[in-house]
Amino acid sequence: ELLGARLLAPSTMAGTSTLHALPRLEDTAVLERLAAAMDDAEYPPVWRERMTPHGRIVRGADEYGDAFWIAFTDPEGRVVGKPAYDDNTKLRVRGPYLLTTADAEENARLYDIRTGTLLWEAPTYSATVFWPCPTP
Repeated sequence: ELLGARLLAPSTMAGTSTLHALPRLEDTAVLERLAAAMDDAEYPPVWRERMTPHGRIVRGADEYGDAFWIAFTDPEGRVVGKPAYDDNTKLRVRGPYLLTTADAEENARLYDIRTGTLLWEAPTYSATVFWPCPTP
């Protein structure tokens, strides 16, 4: 069950980040792999990253903070899945899942960090967050 206890289990990586709060990605090998995975898309000049136990979340944006891209790499830095356009600015991690939302907490997307797969999308939902962790 997607919204079962496994998804909601406590995680040391839980919390919210914004794009500009993430550190810049400096690993040139990973940057080259991202460029190759982008195909014909315009390559963002700034990539930022957030490491998790399940892989790396990588966000790309132009110098104005527009044209957001999201990509995922495994722990060895190989790109998993295909980089996708995602203009949401808030990132929430719970276990192997990433929830992205916009400033108004709408246009939610849920990704599997391990595979880079978009699992769920709700463009009209608002105030989308992970449910509180169950108490033992």
